[in-house]
Amino acid sequence: MTNDEIVAIVKEELGGSTLDSSVVYISKEQLAAGDTANVPGQIIRAEKAADLIFVDLQPGANWSHPCVYLLIDTSSGQAHHFNGKLPPAFSNYSLLFKGTKVDSWTVLT
Repeated sequence: MTNDEIVAIVKEELGGSTLDSSVVYISKEQLAAGDTANVPGQIIRAEKAADLIFVDLQPGANWSHPCVYLLIDTSSGQAHHFNGKLPPAFSNYSLLFKGTKVDSWTVLT
């Protein structure tokens, strides 16, 4: 699955207007079936091979504020949505998408 395909799935899941003011990051490591990801406040388990996506809904705001984690099945593109309030360890994530209304200083690269 390409990065553009993943961004399209995130837009479909959350809505384009939400993404205009959000920043999307992708985990550098794809999850295999049965793997778990420890994100603040919860453990996310992949039923199938999946990409783990973090969406900062309020970039530039101090934590804690609403955010979203998505597991996107790499074969079907099906997304599983998990609400959160804290970011992951950013050393394990890469920038995937920056909304048009997001100031560059709020983006972690």
